[in-house]
Amino acid sequence: MTLEQLGWNPFFWDASGNFFNQNLIPARVTEAYYNRYKTISVHGETLVALTGKLRAECESAGNYPVTGDWLMIEGAAAHVLLPRRTVLARKSVGKQTAGQTICANMDRVLVVGALDGEWNPRRIERFLTAGWNSGATPAVVLNKRDACGDWEAALAETEASAPGVEVLAVSARDGGGMDELARLIPPCATAVMIGSSGVGKSSLLNTLAGTVLRDTGDVHAATSQGRHTTSSRGLFFLPNGGMMIDTPGLRELGLWAEEDALSGVFSDIIEIAAGCRYRDCMHENEPDCAVREALANGSITRGHYENYLKQRREIAYVERMADPRLERENREKWKKINKFQKEIEKHGKRKI
Repeated sequence: MTLEQLGWNPFFWDASGNFFNQNLIPARVTEAYYNRYKTISVHGETLVALTGKLRAECESAGNYPVTGDWLMIEGAAAHVLLPRRTVLARKSVGKQTAGQTICANMDRVLVVGALDGEWNPRRIERFLTAGWNSGATPAVVLNKRDACGDWEAALAETEASAPGVEVLAVSARDGGGMDELARLIPPCATAVMIGSSGVGKSSLLNTLAGTVLRDTGDVHAATSQGRHTTSSRGLFFLPNGGMMIDTPGLRELGLWAEEDALSGVFSDIIEIAAGCRYRDCMHENEPDCAVREALANGSITRGHYENYLKQRREIAYVERMADPRLERENREKWKKINKFQKEIEKHGKRKI
């Protein structure tokens, strides 16, 4: 395979600098283990370990190689981790305020839902925020349309919740819509599938590949919940020359994103917000709020609106926790607000 067929492009030529002159060759991570990395280069597959110098650099930055990364290697030793063109990340599980990189250097983020009971537009919006924040182009794939009596209605509702995003309804079981899905992953391009357990990510991968690359598991008939049959993130090559990263189902997706990422998912609300009286309107209780007016007249749905507020608060909270200065400013702000409210309660409505 050529470098271009592995996903190499001008970005990486620029990032690789003079490493080629040091007898190093580029290799792409197809699977990351605890202290070893399965890679592929123009010379084939190699299991590599980080040199002591590179491991120390990764430890210091809290940034180890992940599936989709490019390493500069010599033999079975990885000397350099190249910069990432795109990064899909989430907040680490638990109270710790830190990001966890899921994979890197994708062209497409495919948010996968299922139409047999798991389908949830609000959850899809959350995954889309992570997709937009990655720098890649997101799309929504609704699997199991064969198990849904009116999948066209679900498709239309999802399209309304995802303005500007391509939404497909497909079936890995009978092949319906799979040609459209394959079109989203052209030769030399890399896509990643993210979604809950049981939505059929591994089944979609197997159908696209025309062979069994990942084991699949049963889904509970009553709850539509699947069990984790995929336990690691792997990069696979498709017959058309595209590449797919398959990920384990995510039971929790804490947002690790910039607020700008919301403009992709909630572009309709942000456009309406330009008509608010106050530039810093929070769209909750402020007077002359255009977003609240749109909610009242049905231009936007309550679920879409409430999910926007929820994600906005979550992103702001994570930013404050990661930046002590922002947290101090927020505490001071609320101290002043609480003091003002107490003064009002004490003195009534008279001017203070």
